[in-house]
Amino acid sequence: MPNKRARLLVVLVLLCGFLTVAGTRPATADPLPDALWFDGSPLTVQNGRFTDASGREVVLRGYNVSGETKLAENGGLPFASVADARRSATALRALGGGNTVRFLLSWAYAEPVRGQVDTVYLAAATDQMRAFLDAGVRVYPDFHQDLYSRHLFDPDSWYTGDGAPKWAVDAGNYPDEFCGICLFWGQNITQNEAVKRASYDFWHNAHGVQDAFLTTAQKTMAYVRQHLSAEDFAGIVGFDPYNEPHAGVYDPGQTSRTWERDVLWPFYEKFRARMDAAGWQTKPAFVEPNLFWNANLDFQKEEGGLLDAGTLGPRYVFNTHFYDQKAISGVFMWGKAADGQYAGDFGTVRDRAAATATPAIVSEFGHPLSGSVSDKAPT
Repeated sequence: MPNKRARLLVVLVLLCGFLTVAGTRPATADPLPDALWFDGSPLTVQNGRFTDASGREVVLRGYNVSGETKLAENGGLPFASVADARRSATALRALGGGNTVRFLLSWAYAEPVRGQVDTVYLAAATDQMRAFLDAGVRVYPDFHQDLYSRHLFDPDSWYTGDGAPKWAVDAGNYPDEFCGICLFWGQNITQNEAVKRASYDFWHNAHGVQDAFLTTAQKTMAYVRQHLSAEDFAGIVGFDPYNEPHAGVYDPGQTSRTWERDVLWPFYEKFRARMDAAGWQTKPAFVEPNLFWNANLDFQKEEGGLLDAGTLGPRYVFNTHFYDQKAISGVFMWGKAADGQYAGDFGTVRDRAAATATPAIVSEFGHPLSGSVSDKAPT
């Protein structure tokens, strides 16, 4: 059980604190030798765990960087500058003990004009990745999306998204966005017709948008590979193809499980082929199941977890999120979290990864720091 527990990367998206997974040093301890962080050797997936060139198990733990990618002010980049990225990388190691980051990228900024990759954006993103690699922090990029695209939303909407470029939204002629009685941002995924239809079109390659995404992803990976030194590229752990996938709309007779099998998994196989073509053959794809597969509210939970994908490792890693929707709701859980409350939830993740013979990555785990339920955050 301790070995299984040590295989989790826990990324705190919205928390200021740090969750210890295994072997985290106190912030007051003397700095660890660089070899205990990133010694220049690439990681591989073997026997359901990450291992270095010496066959030692490596525990990945860290943070998402950064939500600033979703804002226009930084031009789709996680940080305002390379200097800002370097300060953050240093602080991440010194204050939080993190050794890995999930580095957010934006399709909208990578391909602002259809068929034209913005190499200025890719250069800036690569430079910011290098800031973390220079600090001994491993990196895995993530082509991030939330509610498909900000261009689906009205300027005065309560909500917004990020991800797809404007041209991809314009091609769909989607209805005006409206979520009805939505108390939470995430309800747009299943209640906002514009988001639902745009997501459906992406998965079914309407207007060729999925092909365009895959081509841009390949060019992005090739650029990163070509513009990092071999030593720096060794610190790139893999690539997260798509954040929090959901069907949007299921076809008649389709279930969440068959959607994963017949739509989502073929997409990951295509992405895997693009990784290989871009020179990322030795690095795994960090694939996410249907985002509601492990929801802890029964009415939100959908069957999934890549149940029909078979053995994933060593070319794939089981990559999932966990948010306590009961606590976040402010309705379904009163008071603070109890000791051991999440043991079962994380056990589910470990068991699913073990069944696929690959490591488990929990790449988002967090809680609001403001609002009516923020008092639950410390627990």
